[in-house]
Amino acid sequence: MRRTVLLLSIGLLAACSEASTPSGSETAAATNESDAVASAESEGDGNAAPVATSLPVSGEAAGDTAGAEPQQASVPKGETVASLPLQRGFYVADGTSCGQASNATLMLVRKSGVNTSRVPCDFKSIEKTGANSYRVTETCSEGGAAWGTEEHISTNVSTYEIPNNTSFTSKSDSGWESSARYCPQSSLPEPWRNNDIADLIN
Repeated sequence: MRRTVLLLSIGLLAACSEASTPSGSETAAATNESDAVASAESEGDGNAAPVATSLPVSGEAAGDTAGAEPQQASVPKGETVASLPLQRGFYVADGTSCGQASNATLMLVRKSGVNTSRVPCDFKSIEKTGANSYRVTETCSEGGAAWGTEEHISTNVSTYEIPNNTSFTSKSDSGWESSARYCPQSSLPEPWRNNDIADLIN
């Protein structure tokens, strides 16, 4: 009887020993965890351990830059101006000398619009969209009693590029484009040389 009890006690001790003794992999994992804790504690007085890059950072913690929605650059609205920065008077189409001007190549720049030989146009709005760029909405009248036809009024939008106050290039949204430069009235042929345009340009 004593021998049987002794054998049972030895068997229980062996079973407890096997249950409490960690395997080789468990021992290694515990060692690694212990080393990591010791490493973190040793760095407490020095540089902080780096934060894992996979951790999310709130917009507030990142100075409202991380995690925030990207913002699109707003398109500045054009500044409304009263008139185009052009010398008022006669302009001739590029490629034509002032002395060779004709109805087909001449136009008159007024404060409030531009006249060609057949089509007067009045500016309705002018927006400065760049250093030398202007977007102009204008109404133009074509025909009428003076021409023996029915008057036709249209609204056009054009972009004017004005590198200086005596030349420009205009291009309409419909694709029509022209360039012109200023001509002193005295340099024009008759009848434009002596036309009184003071009321139109002042």
